Amino acid sequence: MKHTTFKFFYNYEKEERWINSMSAKGMALVDYFWARYVFEEEEPGKYIYKIEFLDKMGSKNIENIAYVNFLEDLGVECVGIYMHWATFRKKAKEGPFEIFTDLNSRIKSCRKMSRWWLSLAAFEGAIGLYESILAAIQLSIGKFSFLSTVIFPSLIMAFAILFFSLGWSIRAKLKELIKESKIYEA
Repeated sequence: MKHTTFKFFYNYEKEERWINSMSAKGMALVDYFWARYVFEEEEPGKYIYKIEFLDKMGSKNIENIAYVNFLEDLGVECVGIYMHWATFRKKAKEGPFEIFTDLNSRIKSCRKMSRWWLSLAAFEGAIGLYESILAAIQLSIGKFSFLSTVIFPSLIMAFAILFFSLGWSIRAKLKELIKESKIYEA
């Protein structure tokens, strides 16, 4: 029997832990699309799940297809790809499952994620600033529309702040990994 759950995560590591805890309870993730998780009842702990940030966006990208095929040859199944995010699973009985086998690849992945979120924040911030300037102009000439002078700029700036905080939290993880790599180098 299938169960659909809607849940939003801002931290991919927490999302990964949650998916694995669901697997431990006998709920295997079979489909994913932005905050929508579809589970099927399965033997508890049958799968181990990992989430990865891909270089290119989308499941139709030729590089992503080649990468997924490569992982499938290693016994890893792709549950779903949404934008840059891919969710993979492997049968637990086949042993440990790690996508990143070394610290440098983890650093590279965190750097990509951080740049992506911070780029989105900058883009949203620029649009929010533009909308705020337009709102100020509208107010100065006596036109007032609550939607265009208050709601749109506020909503856009809220997204900019959200994306910035997501990028910044990953940046903190990146600094932690870089510090760890320096310990290994020493």
